[in-house]
This record gives sequence, structure tokens and C-alpha cells, in this order.
Amino acid sequence: MKTFLPKLEPANPSRQPPCLPLAMVGGFLAAPVAAAESAAGAGVGAAPGILIAFLVALALSALIIVGLVLWGRKQEHLRDMMLFCMKYLIQSEDEAERADSARALGQAKDPGALLTLANLTWDDEEPDAVRKAASEALHAMSDRFRKHAKLIADLEDAAEQRDFRRIIEIITAHFERGEKKYVQSAYIIGRHYMRLERYADARPWLEVAEFRNRKFNLYGNRIRRWITVCNSRLLKEADDMFKAANYQEARERYAVLGQGLSDADQRRWALYLCSACVYCKLGDYRDADQALLHALDHQHATDLALTLTPLLQEILGRGEKAGAALKEQVEQIERAIDERASSIMETLVAGRASGQASRAASPFPSG
Repeated sequence: MKTFLPKLEPANPSRQPPCLPLAMVGGFLAAPVAAAESAAGAGVGAAPGILIAFLVALALSALIIVGLVLWGRKQEHLRDMMLFCMKYLIQSEDEAERADSARALGQAKDPGALLTLANLTWDDEEPDAVRKAASEALHAMSDRFRKHAKLIADLEDAAEQRDFRRIIEIITAHFERGEKKYVQSAYIIGRHYMRLERYADARPWLEVAEFRNRKFNLYGNRIRRWITVCNSRLLKEADDMFKAANYQEARERYAVLGQGLSDADQRRWALYLCSACVYCKLGDYRDADQALLHALDHQHATDLALTLTPLLQEILGRGEKAGAALKEQVEQIERAIDERASSIMETLVAGRASGQASRAASPFPSG
């Protein structure tokens, strides 16, 4: 069934309502009171004229109030229809109707609509018909929305050159430094950091977008799914760094990954145990022991963690009391810890690979 989308008139906050200036409105509202006071102080002969003036002023005041109310309702209705078009454009699966929604948004003068259209024009995962309609609508908006004509041109130029860093800079400068913030701007910044493979920078912006999305659920569960992708990429980066013996970088990546994750995700990926293994590789056995205690308390692969516990207890139990005669025994324990940490990580990474393969059939959202 064909969905007929409403024609959007520009819902411009700067546009003045069809009524008199505020000072004149105040004068009209005060006129009945003044007329009443004049009637009280005038003679009997002037009463009919004063009464007429009073009624005229009262009628004008009522008309002004009704006009303001009707204008406010019209602006609210236009805003609701614009939000409907944006939501339909992002969430619908019908390409033709999404294209119609994009063209309807091109008639608006709204930064949120601008951001929604701009994001579609440079998204290679979107259908060509939708991208083309969004691009045409953005050009139409540029003609109507002269305030942001240069901004639209700059975004189109950066998108054509695949300059994701510049897009991030432009969006941040225009939409993240004022009082009003948009879910679209945070979403676009997060997605472009992902395109730059800077997942540690992308995830905080996507979390901001998810928070803003609660007010009007524009993106559905799409933001949460991209956050999940970021977490998976961060985990792979950390695992690859461990495998390449870049233990300091791996430690930092596991720490970043752990921030903001739910207890279930931390337990599923055994992050405390990963940190313990990294500390073992760095020779920091006290921090390794602390991380291992957290792993056991939070049930992070406890069967694997328990195989490392006695080795750490033994090396820490010797402390500085181990003299030169026991140096060889200490080195043997250290080698055992090193091998045990490598074996644990191999087991964990292999388990993740099999789990990711089973979820590979689940598509991630575009945009």
C-alpha cells in the first residue's frame, strides 16, 4: 500500500507568528482595563462610546489569543510530521516510501532533518534510490535553508572525498557546541569514527546518541547494535595486540573495553582474566593477582583462572626473601606463569572465534 506523506512546510523557530508585535499585544490586552477605568470616571453621556471601545478591545484581545494558540498548534503539528518523516525514513524497509520521506524532509528548515538527510547521502550501505532521494532533498533544503547552505556544501564536499575526519569536525563545530544537541549529530560522529576504525572514540559518541534517542526513538535498536560492534572490534584489537606481544597496548585496550560494559558481557569475555594474563606477561604479578581475584569473584572463566592461581600465589609468597640460591626456581615459576597466561588466552580467543562465527548470520544495521 502506498503511504502518502504529508507536505512539510518549514517549521522555522525564528519565524514570527501571524500576530502583532508583543508590545502591541500587551497594549490590546490592557485596553479593556483602561476602558473600564475610563467608564468609571466619565459621565453618563460618554458611557455608550466607552462601552463600545471596551467591547472592541476585548474582541481584539480574544482574536490575538486565539491566533497565538492556533499558530502554536500548527507549529507543533509540523514538528510532529517532520519527526514522523525522519523516523519513517530511517526505520522503514520500503525503498520507494523512504525516498518519498526524504523528499518531504527536503522541504523543512530544521537541523535535525538536515543531519538525517546528510547521513544517508554518504552511507554506501543504503540503497541507491534512497541515497539519491536524500541527496536531491539536501540540495532542495540548501536552497530553502540559506542559513546552512554553506554547511551543506561543505558536508557534501567532504563526503565526496571520503574525508571522515573533516565530517566529524564540521558536525562537532556546528551541532555539538550549542545549547541544543541532536541525536543525529552524535550518531554521525560515532559512525564516522567507526569508519576510521577508531572504535575507542566511536563508542562514547554512540552511547551519547543512545541516551538522546530515548526522547524520541528515532533509531530504534540500531545504536545499541553498533555499540555491540564497537565492543567486538575493541576486543579483537586487544586480543591481536596480546598475540603480537604488545602487552602494554593490550592492557590499555582491555581497560577501555571494560568501561561501560554490562556484567554479563564482561563475564562472557572474561575481561578480568584477560587483564590478569596481560599483567603476567608484563611481570606485574601483584596486579595480576588482583585482576585474578576479580575474575574469580565475578565468575570470569573460573576453571581457567584457577589454573593460574597457585602459580601466582607461589611467586608472590616468595617475595623478596628469595635469594640467589633460589633464583633458578623463581625463573622456572615465571616461565610457568608466562606459558599458563599464553595458554589461557589461546583458549579464550578460540572460544570467541567460534561464538562470533555462530552469530555471523545476524546482519547489522546500515547507516
